[in-house]
Amino acid sequence: MSIEFAKFGDVLKIIVDQEAPGKELEEAAKSILNETGVAKVSLDLKNCFYIQSKALASLIAFKKNTMKIGAEFVISNVCENIMQVLEMSNLTIYFTIDEDFSTYKPEELVEKFFEADSADIVSDFIAQNMNDTYRENLYEIMKSDEPTLKYYAILTLGKAHDFASEDMIKECLNSDIPQVVKAAMLVLGWFGDTDSKEKIYTFLDCDMEDLREVAAASIALLSDESDAERLGKMLTNDNASVKKVTIQALTLINDQKAFELLCERLDKETDEGISASLVRAISSFNKAGVSDILVKALGSSSIKTREAAAGGLAKIKAKDKVSEILSRVTDSDSWVGYFAV
Repeated sequence: MSIEFAKFGDVLKIIVDQEAPGKELEEAAKSILNETGVAKVSLDLKNCFYIQSKALASLIAFKKNTMKIGAEFVISNVCENIMQVLEMSNLTIYFTIDEDFSTYKPEELVEKFFEADSADIVSDFIAQNMNDTYRENLYEIMKSDEPTLKYYAILTLGKAHDFASEDMIKECLNSDIPQVVKAAMLVLGWFGDTDSKEKIYTFLDCDMEDLREVAAASIALLSDESDAERLGKMLTNDNASVKKVTIQALTLINDQKAFELLCERLDKETDEGISASLVRAISSFNKAGVSDILVKALGSSSIKTREAAAGGLAKIKAKDKVSEILSRVTDSDSWVGYFAV
């Protein structure tokens, strides 16, 4: 059949094929009047890639008849071509349009990982509704070399807390595909997999900024009492990018040792960009003396550092430093004055 009816509790789903004749659409719309115990009617257009203008009357009839039985009417899974027709007909304000992935087969859903607008939403849906069928499908993808599918498969398994996939995900840290490695580091951080921490450390000084930042965040999630000290040694690295991700990791760890290491480095740092990053990081700690450090930084010869200090003082609402802050309203750099206000 070109039109399929399926009832789930008090929800009636009507799945329409592309080749559904106009007459059949009209009859389907009329048949709604015979339905009972229905709170919602969902007209699913996932199999339709275009629509003729004469079919729009049937869509309107679907809604009118749904309202007659006291139910809610939505159109789901509308492709861009049909959406354009609805927009040109001024019908987007008439219909409620949503996404309903429950009518898709698992293999159809994963194909949506290739669609930038849908990938994250589909990943969330699968994770929230994880079952053996979805899981097996994702496990098969994990055996493939397709970067995008594998990236989202890892993230989805992570969101679903599928700890049985942990070993497969660990193997992905050795992948030559940065996108896959990124997803693996993220998920292993979520899983609390401390066994992978040493491997993740190696990405702090890799060539790709994305991987460095994810590594820093995951190390923070996996950190113990020794990590702040270890990261502190990396603050002397000659590579500014390594310093920045190290500052990020220490900020996320956010303990007393991390605070002390950042403050110590600020007194020695000569790179104004790194100095500004240190000031912003220090402003994220709820520690005594933070406002004093930020006020001192307002006197820096570096505009970047002064801006970071002014922004930090505004963020922590340092009311006890109002006079010092106001004295900077006329700072030669307008942004410092803006933040000070």
